[in-house]
Amino acid sequence: MTSKIHVKDSFWLLLAIIILLDPNGIFLYFLAAAAVHELGHWIMIRLCHGTVTRFEISAAGGTMQYYLPRLSVRSEVLIALGGPFFGLVLWLAAGLLHHELLAGASLVLSVFNLLPTPPLDGGRALDCLFAPGHPLPQALAAFFSALILFLGIYAGICHNGWGLCLIGLLLTLERQTGLHSLRIQGKILWEVCSMFFRQKKEEVRPRIAAVIPAAGSSTRMGTNKLLLPLDGIPVLARTLLAFEQCPLVDDIIIVCREQDIAPYGKLAQEFGCMKVRHIVRGGQTRPESVLAGLNACEPDTVYVAIHDGARPLVSQAVIEEAITAAMDTGAAAPVVPLKDSIKRISDGKIIADVARDSIAAVQTPQCFDRALISTALKEAIAAGAALTDDCAAVERLGTLVTATSGSYRNLKVTTPEDIPMAEALLNQED
Repeated sequence: MTSKIHVKDSFWLLLAIIILLDPNGIFLYFLAAAAVHELGHWIMIRLCHGTVTRFEISAAGGTMQYYLPRLSVRSEVLIALGGPFFGLVLWLAAGLLHHELLAGASLVLSVFNLLPTPPLDGGRALDCLFAPGHPLPQALAAFFSALILFLGIYAGICHNGWGLCLIGLLLTLERQTGLHSLRIQGKILWEVCSMFFRQKKEEVRPRIAAVIPAAGSSTRMGTNKLLLPLDGIPVLARTLLAFEQCPLVDDIIIVCREQDIAPYGKLAQEFGCMKVRHIVRGGQTRPESVLAGLNACEPDTVYVAIHDGARPLVSQAVIEEAITAAMDTGAAAPVVPLKDSIKRISDGKIIADVARDSIAAVQTPQCFDRALISTALKEAIAAGAALTDDCAAVERLGTLVTATSGSYRNLKVTTPEDIPMAEALLNQED
């Protein structure tokens, strides 16, 4: 798949500010050092036989999303340290050529990114070497985040260097809030500052979580369909990224089999899905799995969007319309009209026509008030009710579900034939 380069507005804003405040052009040397830094990451990705699927340039620096055919600790560490390594090579080369400004910019950028605190490259590499939740990388991250913060306070008071203080504060807050991505390089100062230029403030709204059931055995596919590449990106990664990019979704909960928890966690990190809060083990049935996902949501979660992990082409319009409708009515799901004529049969004989305008094919995400769907699923499980989808649990309680606009592109990957069909739709979109 061809890499896509995206330049965000915040980068142009930063560039304009620097041009006004930096008449001597010192920023250009840092820009050159940053370019070599990102080139180092790209080279290591290629050496690990990976493919860069997206490169985003913002005021925060470079953000790469990539796909590796085989995940390993070694490759993750090499990719993380590739940027600082090539930066240090540039420092040595510039020093030998007596180009002090370029050497200094490259040294500062490389050393800063080697600090052992996420999302800096040093913290990324350290996280890869230890099991999730290990106390050592967490302790080092806390120490260096606090160190940068206190050094910044000192610099701000004595030398008006409040920028370092803000960076330390952001790194500290990241640890507390769980914001983490293997793709963000740590140059986050200007991205945060750019928020102050937004004219429209976001309205305070209730917390919304996306629950992604991914506990199926993929019997009809013959292999784990969620890890199959779809135009270079695994199916599940595309599904997660759809909700990662949705401004209405605050958290993502993945529900899967025990043996898939670690691979799916790696996948979420691989593609920078910062909203993934928990990956939990599913139950014996879909209702039990969904209920496990609901129980893993943050306590203040009010609404949930339940979406099949195998529907990777869901659009932002479909997601947002369903969520918005659920916030108004308590329950909503996207539907599409049926294209074929529908017949009622009995004993192998057609006995009647069924009006197509009275029926539709339901899709996901199916969105609900969290308390409503939790109660509905518990009662359905207790009664041993056979449910065709999550809407059926709510319908048992006598609650009507609002129908929103679905999309024929929002197909479910179920059989091998669905992969080329989905790729054709992606290429058609491009």
